[in-house]
Amino acid sequence: MRGLVASIACVAVLLACTTTAPGPTRQLIFWFQNDSFEGQTLVPRTVGGVVVGATQPTIIPARSRILVTLTVPQDEGWALYLAAHPTDPVLYGSDFLRCAGPISLEIQVDEAGDPGWSSTSPMC
Repeated sequence: MRGLVASIACVAVLLACTTTAPGPTRQLIFWFQNDSFEGQTLVPRTVGGVVVGATQPTIIPARSRILVTLTVPQDEGWALYLAAHPTDPVLYGSDFLRCAGPISLEIQVDEAGDPGWSSTSPMC
């Protein structure tokens, strides 16, 4: 019985993390630098908490730099959150309305686990 409950929980988590809003989507591709000692889970969702996209990969391992593909709706009604900071978005969809494909953006998480981002040129 315990194994069945664990299996159902795993399926529920997988479905919640891969739900995509209906309608047209776009992909944003950027670097993620994780200098913390913890993996960082990326969650694209609305401010109300509905998961509206997906990231590949979903978890950025500790002490790594990885190219991330974010798939989100074409509108501005989404934000990218880190699971460790569920109330403070790292990115807002409204800042990326005209963006698709590779963008000049890097999200950084420092050793203390605090997120931020930088861009070396116009993002889109």
